[in-house]
Amino acid sequence: MRVPLAVTNVLEDPKPTTVGGLVEQHNPDLWQRRHLAVLDALVDAARDRGLLLLLDVHRLRAGTRSQQLWYDSAVPETSLVKAWRVLARRYCDAAWNVVAADLFNEPNAASWGGGASSLDWAAAAERVGTEVHAACPRWLLMVEGVGDVAVDGTPAVPHNRSAPGTNLPHNWAENLEGVAHRPLRGLPQHRLVYSPHVYGPSVAPQDYFEGGDFPANLPAIWDGMFGFVRGSAPVVVGEWGGRLTGTDATWQRAFASYLTSRRIGSFYWALNPTSGDTGGLLLDDWRTPHAEKLSLLRGLPGSEAGARHVYRNKT
Repeated sequence: MRVPLAVTNVLEDPKPTTVGGLVEQHNPDLWQRRHLAVLDALVDAARDRGLLLLLDVHRLRAGTRSQQLWYDSAVPETSLVKAWRVLARRYCDAAWNVVAADLFNEPNAASWGGGASSLDWAAAAERVGTEVHAACPRWLLMVEGVGDVAVDGTPAVPHNRSAPGTNLPHNWAENLEGVAHRPLRGLPQHRLVYSPHVYGPSVAPQDYFEGGDFPANLPAIWDGMFGFVRGSAPVVVGEWGGRLTGTDATWQRAFASYLTSRRIGSFYWALNPTSGDTGGLLLDDWRTPHAEKLSLLRGLPGSEAGARHVYRNKT
């Protein structure tokens, strides 16, 4: 499970006004607990079920959607690092089932390996990842891609690749083309995982979803955008999903086949039904599974065997 968090919630540890939308009805024991206590409860419940967790710093501030970089004027990079240190102190030794850190979610207006140093996500990921690794050496370090254009208007990736995905528009965090020229060498390679986000027509429409060769055109595009990286480093897709209807259903089935053929792991977005543009793996009652989505996901590469192994040895 990938668990989204906000820097300010980790550092300030407030009492949430809502947890997942239905906390009062379905989890009254969590009501009015502080943020980190709710996270503790989730970690413990996942542990008891043999589930592994990826912690994801998803926002600078809870409730905001306008972030473009891994910092802003109110929440600097030092605060991001501080939040990771809080999480590492809390879970590195005490929670074996927390296994990975997604350093920051969708720095969509950053660059990769070029332009202003203040916009270079590749360099920042090395800085932040080094701090996270020092705080918890056993965690995997998940690094997402960038978008198309940096906040200063320059191309996010300064060097184009002569590959099918090159020069096509990317969704947020989908663009790992810069790794071809600027791989992350400043992080421990045995812990580094590249983690693009990939979405289809119902979430992020693109012209190449409308072509006459759709969906046969997609594997070559995905290879050019991020799939090529798996020749030199692990790739795990951090988000994909959607409503699973119409053209989007065609796209999702094509992407599931791609993940299987390339042996790429993934996290499907989202579990909760309140994700407005994708829906959830649960229906609106928060209890009934979305049978068609689960059927789609059933054949994908997963970590169930690994989770059972760790769970058995730790108990």
